[in-house]
Amino acid sequence: MDLNNDGLKDFVTVTGGGLNGKNSYNNIYAVVQKQDHSFQYDTSIIQFSTSFKTKFLGGSGGSGTHLFNYDFNNDGKMDIGYINSAWGDDCGLYDSVSNRGNILPFKTVFINENNKYVEKDYYQYDLFAKAMLEVLKKRFLCIPMKLQKPTYNTSNFTFCSGDSIKLNITNVNKDDKFKWYSGPNIDSTSGTSKTFNDNAILFVTRTDVANCVISSDTVQIKKLAKPSAPIISRDTANNLVANANNLIWYKDGTAISDTAQRIKPTAAGSYTAKTTQNGCTSTMSNPYYYLVTDIINLSADEFIKLAPNPFSAFLNFDFIINGYQRLNMDVFEITSGLKVASRQNLVAGNQINLGELLPGTYIVKVTSQDNKISYQFKMVKL
Repeated sequence: MDLNNDGLKDFVTVTGGGLNGKNSYNNIYAVVQKQDHSFQYDTSIIQFSTSFKTKFLGGSGGSGTHLFNYDFNNDGKMDIGYINSAWGDDCGLYDSVSNRGNILPFKTVFINENNKYVEKDYYQYDLFAKAMLEVLKKRFLCIPMKLQKPTYNTSNFTFCSGDSIKLNITNVNKDDKFKWYSGPNIDSTSGTSKTFNDNAILFVTRTDVANCVISSDTVQIKKLAKPSAPIISRDTANNLVANANNLIWYKDGTAISDTAQRIKPTAAGSYTAKTTQNGCTSTMSNPYYYLVTDIINLSADEFIKLAPNPFSAFLNFDFIINGYQRLNMDVFEITSGLKVASRQNLVAGNQINLGELLPGTYIVKVTSQDNKISYQFKMVKL
C-alpha cells in the first residue's frame, strides 16, 4: 500500500505489550519505503487516539488483529480498517453454542485525509462503522488469508487454426472483479470469461470488494496448425494408400468404418479422407475414383485382367482363355466414343504403354481375332 503517495509500496505495523492479552500500550505505525528501497518508521502518517493504546491485541482462543484496506467513506481513496479478534475464529464469527466469538470487542478505522490516516469512531455505529460492519458480515477479513486464486474451466489450452478457445473462471464470488493479462494487453471488461483466437501467455487477477488481489496460474494458450489434406494413391496390390495416419475415410461423401492408412475397397466409388493430428482435423483430400472392374472371370479357370485401375502410363494385361493365345485391345474416349489407341496380338502378361493418353476415363475393349471374345473395361488414366 502506498501510504504517502510517492509511488513506493509501504506497510503498516501494530505493536503492543502487556500481560495475559491486556496491553499496557498499543501503537500503530506506518513503515515507508525510501527511494533507496530502505524502510523507515513514520509516526505522523497514522494518527490514533489514546483509547487505541489501551485495547486488547488478542486473547485466549483469539487470532489477534487484522488490518485491511477499504474505502469506507466512498471518496475514492483507500482507508485502513482495524479489527481486534480477541475471541473466535479467523473470521471473527460468534459461536453461540460455545459462547465464544468476536462481537467486535474493538474495531476502528483510519480515514485517508490528505495522505494522513486519522482514526474515526471506534465505538459508535456511525456511517464509517456501519461500512466496516458490512465488510465484516461478508467475511472479507478472511479473504487476505484465504482468497483463492482464479481457476479455469479447462486444463487444455490448445485450439486449432481457424477456431478459438473460450476460457471461463469457475470459482467466482459476488462482487469479484477480474483482469485478464495477455502479454502487454490488460482486459478489465471481459469479466469471468474471455475468448482467444491466437497464441498468448495468460494470467488472470481477482480483486474482491476488500481490494484484496490474487493471481491465477500463468498458462500458455497455443494455436495449432491444421494438418495438410491427405494425398491418396493406389499401390500395385490395388489398395488405396494415404500419406498420413489417424484417418477417416469417406466413400461418395459418406464416412466408412476404415481408419487404416491402407485400405482395400470392395466397391467402386469416389474415395476421400481426412486426417487428425494433435486434435486438429485437416480439410478433405482430393477424391480418388476407385474402379474394381479390373478383372472379368469367364469361368472357374478363365479370366481377363487389366491392372492397375486407375493407371498412370502402363497397364498390366493378363488372361487365360482356352483356345486363345493372343487378344486385341482398343481404347475409346468415354465421352465421344472416339478410338484413341489400339494394340494388336497381345500375349498374356504384357505390360502395355498408354502414356500418350490424356488423363481421363476410357473404355478399353478386349477382343479376339474371330470376335468370339469381346469384353469391355472402364479404366481411369491419371
